[in-house]
Amino acid sequence: GRQEQFVENVDSVIKSMGCNEHVKDLFVDTKGSVWLLTSKGLYNVESKMTFDVLPGLNLQDVEVFDNLLLTFYENGEAVAQNMKSGKTEHRTQAYNSEFANRFNRSSVVLPYGDGFFQVRNGQKGGIMMWFDVRSKMWTTISEFTYHLNNMALFEDQIYIASEYGYWVYDIKTKDLQWVRELTM
Repeated sequence: GRQEQFVENVDSVIKSMGCNEHVKDLFVDTKGSVWLLTSKGLYNVESKMTFDVLPGLNLQDVEVFDNLLLTFYENGEAVAQNMKSGKTEHRTQAYNSEFANRFNRSSVVLPYGDGFFQVRNGQKGGIMMWFDVRSKMWTTISEFTYHLNNMALFEDQIYIASEYGYWVYDIKTKDLQWVRELTM
């Protein structure tokens, strides 16, 4: 089983993972792989490979899809790199540059089928989107005037916690329902 423990000297743990660089951020993808963001790029603990990241942008999410590493940035860009060669396969943007500053604060990504659902927040509001990795297309599901917190998937429905109650998105019917409060 898994065991938690407090480690005061994190550098020793990072070194034991094969990384000798200063770590700026740490990510774990849905498959459980650990990714370390350093000044040289994004280091994968398993493959010991370092992948490029977009300079000057905050990397917010890391996920894998088939043989692709997907990196999601504050401006709504997503970059797909081949995990064997490190070569960039494609680079897309969820929305135009006007929106880039509106939803740049946080990101949550949820893998599903051939893509990812993404919730992004800005200073004032949030947006929920779908990214189809194969077609490289982004679809806006809904925009919100307040923040969305997290997403959970259960039986083809996504539950999205928000500042005010929660939303339920039915993937098959594309129906979005708001629930004011939890009931038992």
